[in-house]
Amino acid sequence: MRRDEETSPPDVLESGGPGPWLAGISRLPVALVLVALAAGLVIATLAALYYRAQANRLRHLARSSRSPAVVVTATPQVSSVAAVIPPDGTIRGTVVIIAIHRGAHSELLITAYLSGAKPDARYALMGNDCTTSNVADHPWASGVANSQGIAVLTGRPWAASSGDEYWAFVQPSANPIPPGLHGSFAEGEATVFRAGWAPCTPG
Repeated sequence: MRRDEETSPPDVLESGGPGPWLAGISRLPVALVLVALAAGLVIATLAALYYRAQANRLRHLARSSRSPAVVVTATPQVSSVAAVIPPDGTIRGTVVIIAIHRGAHSELLITAYLSGAKPDARYALMGNDCTTSNVADHPWASGVANSQGIAVLTGRPWAASSGDEYWAFVQPSANPIPPGLHGSFAEGEATVFRAGWAPCTPG
């Protein structure tokens, strides 16, 4: 794992408010952030309803079946976090992370909203598990920018561990190491790292 020699740590997004670096990205449309937050709420709600329906179906089977082998699962817990990644050239972005917890198992559903992208170009939110690899070969989400340079990146749920840390950044990028996020995604933690800062590097 590479470690950057910079002495200043990356900015950390906390629930109390945005970090000081946000003052320099006033061009990020407010509507983009609002859409990201609203979408995150919608996804979390739909996920909760889906898994609640699954749990109710199993309860119904348990009541109607004669077999004692039917196991009723608990209703999963759903959490979400939204974070604004540092600017990467003209690209501004907001990432919404949905975590669905079912006992010892978790699933991550990650969506990104980009502005300032190249029209008709395909973008992907790439990353990996900090404990296994620093190679960006895990596609969290992808999508194509429209004629206004707006791209919505979506993907399928991925199995995750609450004890692991993950990272993600947008590609393609002009930077060898683009800005992005890392942290315990399954626990609703997302720490911003700037361009050139090695993902998963403590600071």
